Amino acid sequence: MEAIVFFLMLYSIQKKYKKTLASSSMLVVIVAIMIHFTLLFVVLLYRQNEMVPYAFSACLFIICFYLAANQLIDFENSFEHFLMSSTQPGRQIKANNHRVISLMVVVMLIFIPISLLLPYDGILAIMEKIGYAITGFLFFLFSLIPTFETEGYGEEIKEDRAQLSELNPQLTQFVNIVQFVLTILVIIILLVGLWKGVVRLILYLRDNYVQKHLTIKFSENENITDEIFHLDSQLAKKSKRKRDFGQGEEKKVRRMYYSVIQRAIKKGLVWLPSLTPGELKEEIKNQFGTDITELTESYEEIRYGQKRE
Repeated sequence: MEAIVFFLMLYSIQKKYKKTLASSSMLVVIVAIMIHFTLLFVVLLYRQNEMVPYAFSACLFIICFYLAANQLIDFENSFEHFLMSSTQPGRQIKANNHRVISLMVVVMLIFIPISLLLPYDGILAIMEKIGYAITGFLFFLFSLIPTFETEGYGEEIKEDRAQLSELNPQLTQFVNIVQFVLTILVIIILLVGLWKGVVRLILYLRDNYVQKHLTIKFSENENITDEIFHLDSQLAKKSKRKRDFGQGEEKKVRRMYYSVIQRAIKKGLVWLPSLTPGELKEEIKNQFGTDITELTESYEEIRYGQKRE
């Protein structure tokens, strides 16, 4: 974890003074997740039951850290317009996002101490039974495949492995680890393939049923024709809703500000929806030499409830 904090600190300093990709820090976190899962795998492989709670809690912590950081980065990339726009509730959206992250962190901080007290011996025993059942099923499937064995070939393999175990126990342990990893990979591949196959079969049956029973069938003599409706543009203009500028002094200021901005746009004002009233004031002053400081301050006071600097 100290190395992760150090790399993130270096990235933050680099990010401040140089434009870099936002995904580089996440790459460090992903590498940390892989290291933690490798540690958990080794602990489970060597049956170090006293280390399982700590390795599992560390995995939960780094996963929570990754989810929180990923949520912040995705939020800034997806809602950048809302955060920069003066007409959108950017503060509320950002506050809600922070609440979601805080809730996730609090739940994870509550669960991590509880994870240290879980009955891992019983959980591992159940997982072993499930693994043995899956392995037995795989061996049963492999036994259905016809094989051609010569007499005494199996005994020779057992003798060779026994001699290899006596001569080089470390190599034998490595072979067992490779067999364990390959077994897990085969189980995962078979389960994923079985799941995708079942899902595709269900989708195929559903689409086939829809095509046979719920589709509209046309005879050869029937034609499909398009109907074109011409709308009355004058009627649409007449029925256009009028703008609501409020009442009294508010109505006067809003209408005057709206008129000034519309005239500036017609004259060629470069306008963006994300521009604030203060930025619009500066654009109008720079392009046309018109000073609308007092009108802008009155408009901001009415719109935001207080005079903005």
